[in-house]
Amino acid sequence: MACDKMTHFLFVNLLLAAVLWTTDASTFPVMYSLSSTVTAVRGSDVKLVCKGSNVQPLDTDFMWKFNTETVENKKNRNTKVTWLPGKRAKYSLDILNVSEKDVGDYRCIAQVHNLGKTDKAEASIKLRLYESILNLKASPPNVIIEEGRTAPLQCEVMCSEAMDVWTFWLFNGKMIEARPFHTGNEYDLSNTVTNISTLVLKNAMLSQTGVYTCGANSTGLIKTQNITVTVTDLEGPTLVQTKSNIDAVDGENITLSCNAVYPEAFFVDTFWIFNGSRINSNDKYKEKNTSPWLEQSEQSVKRMKIGLTIYNVGLNDSGEYICALNTSLSLQLKNVSVKVRRRLGTEIPPDLSSSTEGDNGNGDVLQTSLCIGLGVFVGLLMIIMISLTLWRRSRPRPPQSSKQI
Repeated sequence: MACDKMTHFLFVNLLLAAVLWTTDASTFPVMYSLSSTVTAVRGSDVKLVCKGSNVQPLDTDFMWKFNTETVENKKNRNTKVTWLPGKRAKYSLDILNVSEKDVGDYRCIAQVHNLGKTDKAEASIKLRLYESILNLKASPPNVIIEEGRTAPLQCEVMCSEAMDVWTFWLFNGKMIEARPFHTGNEYDLSNTVTNISTLVLKNAMLSQTGVYTCGANSTGLIKTQNITVTVTDLEGPTLVQTKSNIDAVDGENITLSCNAVYPEAFFVDTFWIFNGSRINSNDKYKEKNTSPWLEQSEQSVKRMKIGLTIYNVGLNDSGEYICALNTSLSLQLKNVSVKVRRRLGTEIPPDLSSSTEGDNGNGDVLQTSLCIGLGVFVGLLMIIMISLTLWRRSRPRPPQSSKQI
């Protein structure tokens, strides 16, 4: 009998120990934070939230600790517990009018009291203040560009994700470009954005040497960085005519040409001018450019021969022709004088002969008109003189006094 009682006692104790062990394992609390880092704007209100499981109102205590101190309900700090189904709870801490004094590490702690034993779980949240970030870095700060070349100027811009940012470029203090850079997300106070602001100098000219300013601005913030640009002078643009004077005989074909030297340019246009009008290629004229006419030089200088062929030249093709090189850098002009003479043994063309006869006829008419006019003038003058003489003779004369003896 005693043995049976002892066996029953041991069985009951083992069963109770198993129940207690199972109960301990299933009731061990778990805590986790919804966000490990919370960023708040100075002066705003913020809520820190933790959730726990295996917790019940009867045996669980919650507390918040800030750094090493227990958080008490104060004017700007309020704690709240919301119990959820299934042995769960949400534990929150509201902080009003956040300032530098509230920045630091917070811990939400759950303590479960189980048959004289306390099980503890906690989660951490770091609170920090939002600071507007806007930084610029020019890369590189000094740039050398060969005349006519294309080169980008770049600035690296880093800003807070929450900010609206515009970028701009100045040249020697004058605005040349402005554009939106980033549209802020007011709900993202933790991240930053990095991107590149670029200004492209196409076919750089000497006049573009100077100080370029890369800038970025947001509400209450502005940052700038200077980039010094030097455009080096290259050969050209220049024009040199192969012949400045050309003599030709009517009926021949002649070719005018000039040599052009110029750096790379945004646009290049070549043409010929005669009697103030631009010449277009047709059966009479043919323009032809050949490039390069010499070996390509260093620093990407372009070379070209600008040619114009005139077919079956006549006397009316004599005059001054202008060779033109027009680029984004400058306009260059050179004159070529053309003199066409008649071929020996040829007669004067009918059009020139008739023109001469017409000129002589016009001269005879002019002489006749002058003679008639002069005769009329002389006749009028003689009539006036005769009239004056007759008038004087017809005047009565005063009586002459007789002499007494």
